This record gives sequence, structure tokens and C-alpha cells, in this order.
Amino acid sequence: MKLVYSLTLCLGMGLSTSMCAQKEVGLKDAFKDNFLIGAAVNTTISSGNDAKATEVIRKHFNSLVAENCMKSGELQPQEGVFDWAEADKLVDYAEKNNQVLIG
Repeated sequence: MKLVYSLTLCLGMGLSTSMCAQKEVGLKDAFKDNFLIGAAVNTTISSGNDAKATEVIRKHFNSLVAENCMKSGELQPQEGVFDWAEADKLVDYAEKNNQVLIG
């Protein structure tokens, strides 16, 4: 009985070690041959002020959409007055991270 227990324990430890050594694959990599995986991004993220969110977005997503900065009210706060600053930051963010920007 001790032999069976010891063998089971050793086998389990060996499997867990090999599983830990595998590189964690992001969602975008797991589905790269099937479709894009997207995320809505706000101005805090696209401005580079949320490092943790940027880390997750880089790892798991290959497609982005603006949360609000590309809506007409944001782009043209007054009739005839346009503000592209936040939209431009999002475009730069997507290009920098090699992601498709939709919208």
C-alpha cells in the first residue's frame, strides 16, 4: 500500500511540475486562427495610466474598441469644435500594442 501511495504521489508531483513549466497562453493566442478577441478600452487605459489593465489587454486581446472617446459627443463637444486628442491616444495605443482598432 505504501508503494502505491508513493508512486501516486511521485506521479502527481511530476505532472504538476510539468504543468507549471508550460507557458500560459493568452486568449488571443488560443484563438488566433479562429477570430479576434476584443476589449473596450477607456481613456485611462489608452493614456497609459493603468499598467495592470495594459498588461492584461496586451496578453489576452488583439482587437480594441473605444469605450467612449470615439463617440460623436466626445469628438465634437460643440458644433464645429472637434477634439481628437483622446481618440488619437487610443489609435497610438492600439498601434503600439499591435492590435486591431475597430470603430
